[in-house]
Amino acid sequence: MAKEIRSGRTQVQTPGLPSGPSERSKLVSQPVPEFKSSRLGLDGLTQSFANFFGATNKAAETLMQAVELGDRKRIEQENMAQKRQAVGDALTGKTMDQAGSEDYDYYDTYRTVLAEKTGSEAVREFKDWYQKDFLQKTPDADLAQARQEWAIKNLTGSNDPEFEGMSLSAFYKGTETMLGTHMESRLKAQFAKGRDNLEAVIDADAGNGTISPERIAFYIQSAQKLDPLNAHEAAPMVANALATAVQNHPDKSQAILSVLDREGTGINGKSFAASFPDSYAKLQQKAVTSFEQTNTMAEWEAVNGLRERAMKLKEMNDDDLAAFGEDLIRTRNRYGAANDIQAIQGLLGKEAERRATEGANFAHVQQMLMGATPTDVSVLKKVLPDYMKKVMGVDNILKADPVQVSQILVRAGTVVPEDYKAQVSGALVNFDNPAGQMAAANLLFAIEKQRDQKFAANYLTDEAYRYYKHISDEKMLTSEPIEATLARVGELRRNAKPVESWSAVVGKPPGEAKVEVDKKVNAAIKSTFGGSGLLGTGFFRENITVPPDLRERITDYAMAVVSERGAQGVEWGKAVEEAVGRMANRASVIPQNGRYVLRFDDTPNPAYTENGMTVPRIRLGLEVYNPKTGDNVSTVKVYENQLDELVQKAPFFLKNGTADDVSLIEHPFAVSKGAYAVAQNGNYRVFEPGDKVSIWSREISMTDGRWQTVKEGKEVVIPDNEVDLNAMFEGHLPSKGFGFVRIPLSDDKTGWMLAYRPNFGADEGMTLEEREKAFQPPAAPRQTPQVVFPPKTPSQVIKERAPRM
Repeated sequence: MAKEIRSGRTQVQTPGLPSGPSERSKLVSQPVPEFKSSRLGLDGLTQSFANFFGATNKAAETLMQAVELGDRKRIEQENMAQKRQAVGDALTGKTMDQAGSEDYDYYDTYRTVLAEKTGSEAVREFKDWYQKDFLQKTPDADLAQARQEWAIKNLTGSNDPEFEGMSLSAFYKGTETMLGTHMESRLKAQFAKGRDNLEAVIDADAGNGTISPERIAFYIQSAQKLDPLNAHEAAPMVANALATAVQNHPDKSQAILSVLDREGTGINGKSFAASFPDSYAKLQQKAVTSFEQTNTMAEWEAVNGLRERAMKLKEMNDDDLAAFGEDLIRTRNRYGAANDIQAIQGLLGKEAERRATEGANFAHVQQMLMGATPTDVSVLKKVLPDYMKKVMGVDNILKADPVQVSQILVRAGTVVPEDYKAQVSGALVNFDNPAGQMAAANLLFAIEKQRDQKFAANYLTDEAYRYYKHISDEKMLTSEPIEATLARVGELRRNAKPVESWSAVVGKPPGEAKVEVDKKVNAAIKSTFGGSGLLGTGFFRENITVPPDLRERITDYAMAVVSERGAQGVEWGKAVEEAVGRMANRASVIPQNGRYVLRFDDTPNPAYTENGMTVPRIRLGLEVYNPKTGDNVSTVKVYENQLDELVQKAPFFLKNGTADDVSLIEHPFAVSKGAYAVAQNGNYRVFEPGDKVSIWSREISMTDGRWQTVKEGKEVVIPDNEVDLNAMFEGHLPSKGFGFVRIPLSDDKTGWMLAYRPNFGADEGMTLEEREKAFQPPAAPRQTPQVVFPPKTPSQVIKERAPRM
C-alpha cells in the first residue's frame, strides 16, 4: 500500500526553493491504481461475517480499527524520516531534494530550518559589523535604528514573505541582547567619564588646598547628576575620590578630613562625617593606609634618597645625624610613606643607640682602667680596641708609643682582645718584617717591665711566646743589642726545617704513617691524661671522649713541635709526647650528656670578677694544681661528690630528683661568674620568680632489709632577689660548688639558673704561711673504732664506678 501524503499547499516562489505541494494540508485517502487498500477487503469480509454470524460484527469492527491505527503509525514514521532528512539537508547546505519537495513534511521542515540558519548567520555578520564599523565610527548612535536599517538592506526583498519573516524573526531574536548591552556600556562609559572628570576636579582642589564645605556639596550634587538612579551612591563616590586625593597629597589629608567634619558638608546642615559615617570611616582608613605606604614615584624617589643616605650613617658626625633625623620627619609630613620612613628611622635609632652604648662602654672602660669599677671581662675584650682608637687615638698599638700603650694595657689586666693577641703575635714571628718584629718586641718589653714575662705572654700565642721567651731571656742574660738578638734567634728558628707531611717524618706511605701517628697520639693522650694519674685507672681512663676536632688539633700541634724539636735532634715520637704534655695544663674534663669529654681551654689563664677582684677560674680536671697547697686535686671527683650531696639535700632542683643526664655547659652568664650552667637532657635548670618549688630531701635508711627514701619538706615561692634566694635554700645546697646565676628571660624578666663553679672542695687547704701559723704537734695515736656499713646494693656499686649520666 502506498504512503498517503499531505497535499494542497499554496504555491510559493522562494529563491533556492522549488514549488511546494498544491493544496493546504488535509489527510485524505488517495488510492494508487495498481494497489488495493486492505481496508476495502476487510469491509466486505466484515459484512459477510455479519450476515452469516450476526453476533460477531462487533469483533470485526475492532479488527478494522486496529488496522487503521497501524496505517497511521507507519505514515507518522515516514513523515518523521522526511523531517530529519530536511533538517540535515538544510544544515549541511544541500539544495532541497527534488523528490522530497513534493512532500509537505520535508518541504516545511527544510524551509523553516533554512530560515533560522539564515537568521543566525545574519546575527554573526551583524555583530561583526557592530564591532568593526559601528563602534569605530558612530559609537554613540542609536543601535536599534542601525539594526533595522541593516536588516532591511540585508534580509528583505525575497518573493517568499513567510520565509523572509522567519529569517527576520531569528535575526531580531539573536541581536536583542546586543541593544541592552550596548546601552549599558554607553551609560557606563558616560558615567566613568563623568566620574573621572569629577575625581580630577577633587584631586586638583586637594592639591591646591581649596576643598571647602561648599565644594563638598558641589561634589555630591555632581555625583548625583551622573547617576540619578543611584543617588545614594554619590557620597561613597565622593569619599573614594577624596581618598585618592589623600593618597596623592598625603600632606593635605588632615586638612581634608577636618573639612569633612565641619557642619554644612553633609545633609541638612550636618557634617559629611555625621551624614555618611560609613563613607567617612572608610576614608579615614584609606587616609591612614595612604599615609603609611609609598604610593607615587615622587614619594619613592624621596624615600630612596633617604635610604641611600642611611647607608652612610656610621660615617656621619652627630650634627649630620641630627639633620638626617629632621629630614626624615619633613619627608614623612610631606609625602607620608610612614612605613618606609619608620624603617629608616629604625636604622637611625639603632645608630644613635649604638653611639650611646659605645659612649657608655668607653666611659665604663675608662672607669675600669682607672680602677674605679670592677673589671667586666666581656666589655673590656670587646670595647678596648675601639676605646684605644677613638678615645686614645691609637689606631695600631704597634705604631704608637710602646710605653704609653703598655700603661693602658697593663691596667686592663689579663683581659686581652683577640685581635691584639693576633696583631702582636703575628708581627713577632714575621721574620720577613724586622721593623714589625722590633715594634712588637718593644711593646712586650714595656709590658714585661711593668709586670713580668708571664704577664706579657697573655698577648701571645704559644708559638710566639716561646720565641719571645727566648728573646727576653737573651736580653736579660746578655748585653747584646736587641736588634742582634732578634736576628740571631730568628736565624736559629729558620734553620728548623718545617715538617711537610707525617709520611716524611715516619718514613712510610701516607696510610701507614697515619696509623703510626694515631698510635703515638693515642698513647700520648692515654699517658698524659691517664697513666700519669690524671684519669687514674679503670673506668675513666677507658671511657673519656676526645672530640675529633680536638684530636685533630693535637695532631696538628704535634707536627709543629716535631718540626721545632727535630732541628734539635729529638725523635719524633718524643716530640709528639711533648706536644701533648704542653697542652695538658689547659685541658678540662667536662661531664656532657652522660659522658666525660676532654676539652681544651683556649684562654691560657681563664678568670672571672668577683667583688671587684679578678679571680682565676679553676679547671675541671682529674689533676688540677692547687696553688695554696701545691698539690694536685681531682676537681672532677669533687664535682661528683658535691653532685651526690645535691641529689640528697636538694633533689628538687633536678629533673625527677635524680642526676641522670646532667651536663655542665659553658653559658655566658655562668662563665662570667667562673661557673658552668647545669643542664639535664640539654635543658638548663632555670627557675623564674614566682615559681613554686616543693622542698624535700632524701634520707637513706635500712628498713626490713631494704633501702628506703624519705621525702619531707614544704612548698616555697622563688623570690626575685639573691638575698632571699640564698636564705631560702640555706642548708639545702652543698656548701660549695652549686649556686644560682641571674639570667634575663623574656618579657624583661629575670630568672635564676642553677650553676656549678669548680672548686677544690675539702682539699682547698691553706697557704704555707697559714699552715705554719696553724701548726700543732701531732696528737698521740689512738685506735680508730671499726665502723660496719650495710652491704652495698648492685646499683650503688655501679653508681660509684660509672660516669654520671
